[in-house]
Amino acid sequence: MANILLVEDHEDVREALCEILQQAGHAVTEAHDGVQAETFLGKNRYDLMITDIMMPNKTGFDLIDDVKKSHQNMKIIAISGGGNYLTSSMTTKLANLRADKALSKPFMPNQIIQAIDDIMS
Repeated sequence: MANILLVEDHEDVREALCEILQQAGHAVTEAHDGVQAETFLGKNRYDLMITDIMMPNKTGFDLIDDVKKSHQNMKIIAISGGGNYLTSSMTTKLANLRADKALSKPFMPNQIIQAIDDIMS
């Protein structure tokens, strides 16, 4: 299975996603924002990063841009929710940043697992 870096600023969402991913057999490292994610990325190797878009300190857009420059082969799933559903302009920006998938929250557990299976196969 995949070694995943999960970047989500809302603790309850992060914990729920972590549980879903671990139950599916993935190894998960949790980061509460893009700055902490960069620290983990400097020390460890990940197959996949799942990142929220709207976060304090460093947005998911900025994080994805930096990751694609330094870890070109890393797969990325972008997630966004609340008042920030993925708009067409956000989807276009994510495509330009080379995110592999984008999901709007809330999503069902099987949707995130299917997204991982799609991009990792």
